[in-house]
Amino acid sequence: MACFARILLPLVLTLATGCLHSGAMAVYLDEQGKLIDREETGRGLVVSCTQDYSLSDATTRLVNVTLENRSQLAQHLSEIRVSVRPEVAQSVEVPAGVELQQWVEALVAQRALQAERASALVAGLSVVAALDATHHDGSALFDGVLAVSAVASTAFPEQHLLSGPTTIPPQLFLRRFLVLHLKASLKPTERFILTFKYENGAVETVGLPLSCEEPPPDRKNASFL
Repeated sequence: MACFARILLPLVLTLATGCLHSGAMAVYLDEQGKLIDREETGRGLVVSCTQDYSLSDATTRLVNVTLENRSQLAQHLSEIRVSVRPEVAQSVEVPAGVELQQWVEALVAQRALQAERASALVAGLSVVAALDATHHDGSALFDGVLAVSAVASTAFPEQHLLSGPTTIPPQLFLRRFLVLHLKASLKPTERFILTFKYENGAVETVGLPLSCEEPPPDRKNASFL
C-alpha cells in the first residue's frame, strides 16, 4: 500500500488547492421534493458533483461528490441514501462489492493498455486502492425516490459515498466517489437525489444532475418527487 500512498498524496494536494465546487451545484429540497431557495442545507452543508470523464463511458459514470460543511459544528451523518424518480428507477444501478471492484480493475487494465506513460494510470489506481479490501457481492438498485440503497455499507470501500457513517468537520469538506450504471438513455436534465440522515435522526435532501452539469435555468425550479 506504500506505493498507493505515493500516488494518492498528489491527488490530495490537488483537491486541497483546486476549486472546491467546480461541477454542478446541488439544489435543496423540502419533504415534498419542492425547491428550497437557499445555497446550503439547514445544517450548513454545500453539495456539488463532477463527473470524471477519464473513468466514464456511455453507460458508466464515475461521479465525485463534494460535501462542504460551512457550519461551526461537526456534522455526523449516520447514512446517505441515493435515489431517482420511480419512472427511471430500473434504468440506474449502483454497483457494489465484487461487481464494483471488477469494474474498476477492468477499467484500469484497459487504461494501462492504452497508456504510454505510467502517469496515465494515476486516477484509476487511486480508486483501486480504495477498493483493495472490498470483497462483498451485490449491487444496489434505485427503488424510487427516497428509497435506501439495498446493500450493506460493507459492500462499499471507505471512499465511496455510500460507505456508511461519515463525519464532516466544521469549515472543512469531504469528497466521495459514486459509480452509476445507466441501463438506458436518460434525459440530460435527469436528477439523482441524496438524502442525508444525521446522527440525531434529522433528514435533509438535495438534488444533483446525473450528468453533473448545470441544468438549464428553467429546470432548476422543477419538482423532484
